[in-house]
Amino acid sequence: MSSPPANSTPCNNAIGNPDVTRLDFGKLGLPEYRNKLAIVIDNLFSAQDCQRFIRIAESEHTWSQATHSGTYIGFGKSNISKNFRNSSRIILDSSALASELFVRLKPYLSSIEDLPSSPLHSQLATGATYLTDPPAKMIGFNKRLRFLKYSPGQFFRKHCDGNYHDPESNCISYYTLQLYLNDISPEQGGSTRFWGFPHVDGEDAPYVDVQPKLGRALVFEQSGMLHSGQDVLGNAVKYTIRAELMYEAITEGVEVVGDDDVAFE
Repeated sequence: MSSPPANSTPCNNAIGNPDVTRLDFGKLGLPEYRNKLAIVIDNLFSAQDCQRFIRIAESEHTWSQATHSGTYIGFGKSNISKNFRNSSRIILDSSALASELFVRLKPYLSSIEDLPSSPLHSQLATGATYLTDPPAKMIGFNKRLRFLKYSPGQFFRKHCDGNYHDPESNCISYYTLQLYLNDISPEQGGSTRFWGFPHVDGEDAPYVDVQPKLGRALVFEQSGMLHSGQDVLGNAVKYTIRAELMYEAITEGVEVVGDDDVAFE
């Protein structure tokens, strides 16, 4: 989509010019995602911002072939598979840039600032097992930012994003940010495509496209949302930043079973 679709739910702008749209997957033909959240925020970053972000990354590292790993929590093995994922990447650890992105986006993320339950935190609990999934609070973006560059003919086939676990803070990601750093027309491909499931055997799977647009942010749930980075066509080059939105569990008052199997608060 080159602009927010008609079948979407407008959100209240927190400040100024950015336009915020929540994708209404039920009306867009993907009813399986009607309870999933994806937000598109336009006009969030300027051309100068986006060019500066690229310069920061390229001043620190050179582009290398992006790798792929299966769904995991935390650190796992990865490999190069150009038939599945073919693009270049720079991994930049920058608390300052992650904080800048978060400050700009936070006013538009109030609906996901607090999670009523955080099942991944329960799975990763150490020394104790939570009897119920604890609530969790959004704390910011992971400092490990992934700059992505798709040259003509490059792509990322269908996949679901893995959750990132920071073992030091025990924070976990539940949402992905894709920040588009330049314009790509629909004729040039390169969309982030959310895939549904065929409703009839032999029928093509339905989909919803979010088209790269300079300064546009896409925030969506990591769990269970099948998507792809569509082939970049012609002579276009696509630049994005991918980041994980991290959450901290609130465990005060949550019942746990400890090593001695005694329940306490």
